[in-house]
Amino acid sequence: MRIKKIEYNNDTFKINLQKVVEGGQNDTVKLKLHEDPKPGFKAALTKLKKFLILYCEMESHDPKHISVIGIELTYSGETNSRSVSILGERKYTKTEGKQDLETPVKMMDIGDGDNTEFALDPDCVKLVDKLCKEAREYMKGTRLQKDIFELSD
Repeated sequence: MRIKKIEYNNDTFKINLQKVVEGGQNDTVKLKLHEDPKPGFKAALTKLKKFLILYCEMESHDPKHISVIGIELTYSGETNSRSVSILGERKYTKTEGKQDLETPVKMMDIGDGDNTEFALDPDCVKLVDKLCKEAREYMKGTRLQKDIFELSD
C-alpha cells in the first residue's frame, strides 16, 4: 500500500493509503488516529515550513502564523513517479480564523527529459521521505510513549 495523504492537526493523525489493484480500480483505506507520533515525525513536519512558505509565495507573512499540517502525494506513469503538495494553514493576525494553504504540485522523482522547473528541492524530498517513513512506523505501532498511570507518593 502506498501513502496518498498524511495530515496531523489538533492532535489527530490522518493517513490515507491506496492499494493498486489490477483493472484500474484502486482500494483506499483511511486511518484516523489519536496517539501522538514520535518526535521525528513532528520535526520533519516542522522543517517543511520553509518549503511551504517558499512554494506558496508567502515570504512576506510572519512565519510564526504559518504551520504545516501534512502532505498529499500523487503517483503517475508506469514508474509511479511521485509528486507532492505540502498542506498548511496561516492564522489571521487581526481576526479569528485561518487560511488553508496548499503548494503547487512538485515532482519528487525527476527522470531524464523531465522539466526541472517543477521539481521539488532535494532537501524537501528527503523531508517528505522522512515523513512517510515516520508515518509507516506509526502504523506499525511505533508511537510516542506516554505514562498511562500517574503514580503518587
